[in-house]
Amino acid sequence: MAFLIAASPALAESVVIKANDVHELCFNMKAGEELSYDFKASTKLDDFNIHYHDAADKTHYIEQKTDVASGNGVFTIPADENYCLMWLNDSWHTATIEYNYTSAKGTLIPAGMPESGK
Repeated sequence: MAFLIAASPALAESVVIKANDVHELCFNMKAGEELSYDFKASTKLDDFNIHYHDAADKTHYIEQKTDVASGNGVFTIPADENYCLMWLNDSWHTATIEYNYTSAKGTLIPAGMPESGK
């Protein structure tokens, strides 16, 4: 399940990714805002990336790493978009990831749900 995050102050979570599955968090962010993140997985994952989809549904990758068990970074949002952090576990075993992320404002909202006040 993906989550839409309206950019939040500092959030941390631990999740289990089933075999051959993904975990994705999506952020509604504005140009110029900063997003920082760090994560650690119980085993190497096949892929970690930060991306967004434009109006034509083309995927733009801001960062992409393969065969990775941990990572961190800070980046400045280049354009008003919904950015996603995504972890891919393409193995036969479950993996647990613990991650933290920090950005300007907001709350955790499941993808497809309206933000409060809208």
